[in-house]
Amino acid sequence: MTDPTFDLADEGVPLHVLWSVQDDPPETVDPDPAPVDPEPVSTVSEGTGLSDSPSALPDQRAVSASHLGGGDPFGGVRGELRRSRFQEPSSPAWRRVARTVGLPVEAQSRRSRESADERALASRWPTPRTVLVASGGRGGAGKTTVSVLLGAALGNFTGQVPALLDNNPAGDVDLALDQGSDVPTVEDLVAALPELSKDGVATSQTESFLSWQPSGRFVALPARKRAVKVRPDGSVGLAEPTISAAEFGGVWRLVSRSHPLVVVDSGNNIADAPFKAALEVADVLVVPIQWWFEWVDSAVGMLEDLIDAGHGDLARNAIVVGTAKPGGEAPRRQRQAYSRGFADLGLAEPLEIPGDPGLGRETPIHWDTLKPETRAAARHLAARVARGFDRTPRPRV
Repeated sequence: MTDPTFDLADEGVPLHVLWSVQDDPPETVDPDPAPVDPEPVSTVSEGTGLSDSPSALPDQRAVSASHLGGGDPFGGVRGELRRSRFQEPSSPAWRRVARTVGLPVEAQSRRSRESADERALASRWPTPRTVLVASGGRGGAGKTTVSVLLGAALGNFTGQVPALLDNNPAGDVDLALDQGSDVPTVEDLVAALPELSKDGVATSQTESFLSWQPSGRFVALPARKRAVKVRPDGSVGLAEPTISAAEFGGVWRLVSRSHPLVVVDSGNNIADAPFKAALEVADVLVVPIQWWFEWVDSAVGMLEDLIDAGHGDLARNAIVVGTAKPGGEAPRRQRQAYSRGFADLGLAEPLEIPGDPGLGRETPIHWDTLKPETRAAARHLAARVARGFDRTPRPRV
């Protein structure tokens, strides 16, 4: 049965306002309900709104107040980021206040929000624009899923053909594409850079390295999976990056000549040279998370690191996107607590990508077969990214 909270969120109402007003929204009564298995009982810690029940996924753990600095989901985060307030809230302040105190204010209609999103997606920019998808050191946040959804939403609603670059050492992008097997890779294009970068070389030669995705209406350049190495202490990790920072820059410059909208799916190590190179060309940062402590903590740590590294503009204007895996959805009150925590950092209200059978791990994502609410969420995310592109572009190096 559909959670009414998400229906209201689709109307443009901020998540933390919805949850503060209506923690347990009434469900629509089904006159002929199908039998369902009883859900496990979940308790909520006093004052934190966080579940004490075990997670449905074996590698996730419940969050207790002791993990959160006395009930604050973002206890101890860097003061500079906390004080930096986001300047463009996702809905007017008077609407949020009125809804919080119970005044009969009509929520922004779906049509009104879709009209605003349509205007944003119709924008054109004089220079290439790049969105970097990153989440910090914790894997499994949904970076590749969100990257493919962004490519498809931009491709289906902007009238342009965006490019998706795989800058992830895991090399998972090919598994999520309509056409991702036996196609050229980033490393193949890097090998051809000296020839393709010469004056007078037609852009069509670069296009031969890009894989057209018919459902998403974008082109993609997957990466090879990085080799695994065993460290002296016996632990296992990934080998060194397969391309350098300069080589990533060369790939980006070639591709963005004919595809001025670029989505970059990153890895988890912000110390990697290709990741640093992607930061230098990024105009907008999208941060996928799961609504569990490990992923939220990793994302906040990455934002702090980016501020320390001189990328405060990207960090303070980051777009946080909550994802969910079947059987691993966090309790509503837990999402509420973390959503408020991100708002306390001055970030925009987090968005949500609903669970969808079409977003399975390591399976192709076909835009046309996704649920309507999934496509609507991806479209709204793409519009938020487009509005971020409207800011003054960052200098290129």
